[in-house]
Amino acid sequence: MEAVNEFRNQIQAKRGEQQKMMQEKKQRSRHEKQKRRRRFPSRKQEKRRLEDHLQRAAYKILTQGKGKIPTSNDTVIAHYPRDVDHGTEFDSSYKRGEPVPFGVTRVIKGWTEALLMMPVGSKWQLAIPSELAYGENGRPGIPPNSVLLSISN
Repeated sequence: MEAVNEFRNQIQAKRGEQQKMMQEKKQRSRHEKQKRRRRFPSRKQEKRRLEDHLQRAAYKILTQGKGKIPTSNDTVIAHYPRDVDHGTEFDSSYKRGEPVPFGVTRVIKGWTEALLMMPVGSKWQLAIPSELAYGENGRPGIPPNSVLLSISN
């Protein structure tokens, strides 16, 4: 009987060791997964980021510049036509024949957002939602709640 009890104790000790090893392995695996999640966003995180971005200005890179990216304290010189979503041009540096200098944060929010990501020498096509443009009030020549379209370089 004593041999049987000793055998049971050995088996229970072995099971305890195995359970401890499995818990450690699960914890290491969980830790590794957390590290990977931080490096590579999940599809759900990527979708959320994309949806969040779509609530902001949308842009298409026509030409990628190689210069520095402006900061909020910089002044940039830009050439652009700007249209309202129904096709009416309301401003164009091309028509004036020269690019326009302005502070990065001295323009509508949607343009500022794009400029803070746009390397010097780039040419981007922008679609700026009304919330990041002139909103419900509009401006002369820009109806309320208009999406603004622009090609900026």
